[in-house]
Amino acid sequence: QRQMCIRDRNITQDMFPVCYNIEEWTHLPMLNTTGTRDKSVVVSPYGTSYYFKTSLKKDKKDYPFEFWSEVVASMLGRYIELPVLRYDFATDCNKIGCISQNMVSSEEILVEGVKLITEFDPTFRENYKNGHHISKIKKALARVGLLQFKRIAVEMLLFDCIIGNTDRHSENWGLIRSKTTDDVYRNYKESSLWEKIRFRFLLKHEFGVPFFKVHDFFAVTRHKFAPFYDNGSSLGRELSEERVAMMILDLSPQFEKFFNNGRPDIIIGGGKATFNETIKLLYYEYPKEFMHFMNRHLRIYNVDNFKAIINNIDNNFPKVGFEYARLSQQRKDFFVKLIDARINLIKKQLNG
Repeated sequence: QRQMCIRDRNITQDMFPVCYNIEEWTHLPMLNTTGTRDKSVVVSPYGTSYYFKTSLKKDKKDYPFEFWSEVVASMLGRYIELPVLRYDFATDCNKIGCISQNMVSSEEILVEGVKLITEFDPTFRENYKNGHHISKIKKALARVGLLQFKRIAVEMLLFDCIIGNTDRHSENWGLIRSKTTDDVYRNYKESSLWEKIRFRFLLKHEFGVPFFKVHDFFAVTRHKFAPFYDNGSSLGRELSEERVAMMILDLSPQFEKFFNNGRPDIIIGGGKATFNETIKLLYYEYPKEFMHFMNRHLRIYNVDNFKAIINNIDNNFPKVGFEYARLSQQRKDFFVKLIDARINLIKKQLNG
């Protein structure tokens, strides 16, 4: 195992991905999802449920490094202290992929963005590709009393720009809702006026919640923004080793073309914009949230430390087998080059 030389207190050994052998774990085939990737729910011997997925392989699309995009995005996000779901490695007989622990407990449910949006716009499902505008996300958050979560939504989009995530559709973000507090909220809504007044007095006495802040209190105690998940459609997952080798050359026209193309799923302005254009739009339309992202998260980033992270990210990858999915040094260099270029572009917005 390589020795890490990272002088950064934000980076600890336990942050790095580990590898699980899930061959003997309980597989729940009834919960397997259909689609472009092999996905399933597995349960560890300790009763903890996980979500396991391999890389895309369908028809002419064969992206063996897609699960690496998920793992690298997770490591980057946690390094700069964004709420990104943790992904590790997992092997299942002859399969290898990434694995994440279930983000919701038995007392919680995940409410996907599509459900929040269609509650006020039933036509959204028919136009979700061209209608996934940040204004709809803001309206969805406002309807449940959580417009302050707009900052996290902007951070999620900036994170997508950094990693080049093209697939943040409305099922790939959401809120986690507490079942217990949700039951209390429903009982409150259905209670009589006298019971509502009595409950408000109780909240004020026990928790210091002002009368006019009860709905805000319920909104915050019922919900939290889900960690950023399903980040795998990013970081050049589709690139062959030959193209990656060209990308990392100095002044590579292939890299410039790749860097200047690609679009996030969430729309900011009047239509689909590139990642680089989206960064500029966020800077002008959400300056407060943009500055928070800069001062709270990007201040942590150091390219040398991040390079050390990437060079050691596969320390716990299986030493034997799965050669087709093993990271090459040139792909590691590409990850660093792309992420560093996007972070520098974000920083340059402050200098005009």
